[in-house]
Amino acid sequence: MPEHHEVWWSWITGPKKMAKEIIKALESGNNVVLFVPDDLPWRREMRYSVQEKTKYDCYDDFNIKFIDVENDVNHNDYDLNGDGIGRYIIDKYAKDEKIQYGFRGEGTIQDYIYNEKLIEDKVLWFKGMSAAEEKNFLNFCKNYKANGKQGNFVLELKHTGTENIDNFETIFFQKEICNNDLLLFNTIILDLDPDKFGYTSSWMKYIANLCSSLCGTDAELSSFLIQSFDFKTTNPIDALHNAASCEEFIRRGSSKQHILWAVRNGDEERILNDIWEAQLQVFFPMLEIEKINFIKAFEKELKEALLGKVFNRFNKPETIVQRNESGEYVRVTNPKLLELQTIHFMLSLERGHKPVLSIPEKVKNKIKELYNLRNSLAHVNVCEINKFKNLLDNFPFNWK
Repeated sequence: MPEHHEVWWSWITGPKKMAKEIIKALESGNNVVLFVPDDLPWRREMRYSVQEKTKYDCYDDFNIKFIDVENDVNHNDYDLNGDGIGRYIIDKYAKDEKIQYGFRGEGTIQDYIYNEKLIEDKVLWFKGMSAAEEKNFLNFCKNYKANGKQGNFVLELKHTGTENIDNFETIFFQKEICNNDLLLFNTIILDLDPDKFGYTSSWMKYIANLCSSLCGTDAELSSFLIQSFDFKTTNPIDALHNAASCEEFIRRGSSKQHILWAVRNGDEERILNDIWEAQLQVFFPMLEIEKINFIKAFEKELKEALLGKVFNRFNKPETIVQRNESGEYVRVTNPKLLELQTIHFMLSLERGHKPVLSIPEKVKNKIKELYNLRNSLAHVNVCEINKFKNLLDNFPFNWK
């Protein structure tokens, strides 16, 4: 079974395309600025995914060097301002002391690195920079004669917001990857292990949409939720609070756009709205399908009910009407046009002191259940999952 990070960065269209865009830019001899959020899923695996793809997709095997500026560079020795970045590169990649101490300030330090071929056939991938360091690295790299053979730079930025940067090709995580990528990812990983929590296909569809609605593009958080919790019994809010306290997600949610920010700041309204959107997307179509199947199964009984006189429980005549496309109330004569609300209303009607719809009691109860679910969703109410359990466990219902 593939690892979930492998599915995300190698199988899913948006993430896979982003990795290919980085490789394409490097193949063309360009420096790359990669704009990524704080909450980038599996960032380490993303880097190594690019590294692995260069081994098989490129004519030349790029020698990618990952450098964590925050942890790998001794800031007491290098101020990373101006020539400090160049000095760090010289000290790290000079072949001997003559080259290491050979720069005398004649020309730029970038030209010295270029002429001495210090990073020939290398890609220096810098990450973990502060906002000030990001600007310094951009200024340094834009004056380097990037042409591929003599070395290139990838700068992984999260503080800088400039789109057009000289001497760089810019790639944006937010532009390459969308919620549909996460929905597809969720569907795949649920299919990889369908028996873990005993989900039906309807349950898997709901959980894929639920975690996509909650997590946005954070596939790592979504993977954790899907693997860790049985959503047949677990409240999604409880699952999110559990994730927020886990060590691997302790730094997630610095942005207001991330769901864990809402969790830590008590924005329950936003969380409930995300849950409701998932319920709306999944359950409304299911309710509509069940209504259509009911009409097919009891079309004869519905026709008879619509064509004759009917009376309410106070023995007063009623007309079965519903709104048309113009918003006007019109009489319904065709069963195929019936709305669930109208069918539910018909259950209370009589003809000759007998129910107007001669259908089994279990079918009446099912109609009432579907109506209550639809009514709740239509009024923007998040429903406890146990109210949908019967629908998800037994969809589609055997009306006959």
